[in-house]
Amino acid sequence: MDDVRRDLQGATDSLPFPDLMSLFCERPDGRSKLLLKIRGRINYVRSHPELYWTATGFHRELSTIWQIQEIITTNWDDFFEQECGATPFITDKDLAFWSQPGRRVLKLHGSIHSLGDIVVTRDDYERCYQQLSTGVLGSRLKTLLSDRTVVFVGYSLNDPDLKRILESLDLEMGQLRPTYYIVTPESVADTNALLPNLRHLRTDGAFFLKTLKTALLKSEHNLPDDRFERLPRLRRRLGSAHNALFRQRPQAKYPETIYCASYQDGLMHALDRAQSRARTGEYSHRCALVEKFRQYEEIRKARLRKRNYWDVAYTEGYMNGLMLLIADEDLTKAIPIYYVFGARDEPVTFTAYCRLAARAAKLHRASFEQARRLVKRHGDLTVHHTPFLDTSVSDDEQGVHKH
Repeated sequence: MDDVRRDLQGATDSLPFPDLMSLFCERPDGRSKLLLKIRGRINYVRSHPELYWTATGFHRELSTIWQIQEIITTNWDDFFEQECGATPFITDKDLAFWSQPGRRVLKLHGSIHSLGDIVVTRDDYERCYQQLSTGVLGSRLKTLLSDRTVVFVGYSLNDPDLKRILESLDLEMGQLRPTYYIVTPESVADTNALLPNLRHLRTDGAFFLKTLKTALLKSEHNLPDDRFERLPRLRRRLGSAHNALFRQRPQAKYPETIYCASYQDGLMHALDRAQSRARTGEYSHRCALVEKFRQYEEIRKARLRKRNYWDVAYTEGYMNGLMLLIADEDLTKAIPIYYVFGARDEPVTFTAYCRLAARAAKLHRASFEQARRLVKRHGDLTVHHTPFLDTSVSDDEQGVHKH
């Protein structure tokens, strides 16, 4: 708004946002220039880590609250998508996929990735309100506002089209509309926007979420954010061990190496996925992780019954990766990074692994013979386990990646 006012030279400070934008668009090629100005500002924030870190502080705090699955925003940026793993819903057609699992963000005023559809001028606001009043997107919005506990953050409730929808909900539902909360650092919430069943929480948005998460941690269902600090520490150590394993004990000479490599692949994939999906909140839900662990244990048993030792090693690695997050105790140094099939005690150091691996044929003869067959089939190629447990191929080819 400040940039646009400077360009207009003389626009009053009291002019509302959509009217100010409309005035700018009256200039030659005004709308195109305005949309490019908007895109330039967001790209500028992205290009400076300090600015981006500040702009997305609220989003990062929200990301690990797995209970929050539905977000409504009038912002054009893609920060909820990037930082919270939310799927954007912008048009009526998008609503066909609303029931799919995962976090969702309803973008009432369009997205930076579709400049032509951005809502910015007074005419845009009026058209948006009409669409929300009659379209599928508006129906979904009303449903959310009528049967959810809604918290407005960084928002004065002065947005024209949303304010009209809230007022219409008050007319339709009266005192039965759920209580809404508005989080803002101002001493008094905007009195012109205050509606019945609206409570003001005077604080910063990111601090509000931190306080909320502290309360949620009293429940056994939630994991603290600092659990994710364990992932890169173990991942770095594991990556170095994985590369050294192939250099010092190549599979062509040491067939049992394929099980240690498969175990390490499973452990690395678990850590990488947890790190990648942390922003969605799904790895902050202890119960979901315990259930995932149980499912992999069932897969491990099934593969063991089929004598698919390749997958057994992989699933054991994956399960240990999940345990790193589930366990209250920090197991970063305790989780083994080496594996010998049939061994009771998993080796902690490479030297211990080499001693134990030398006895692999005696520890579990069937798995060792299967390893020899795999090595013979693939020759000098290094065999890795991909992040799949496929049932459509033969046991000896499960998840094989060669280079």
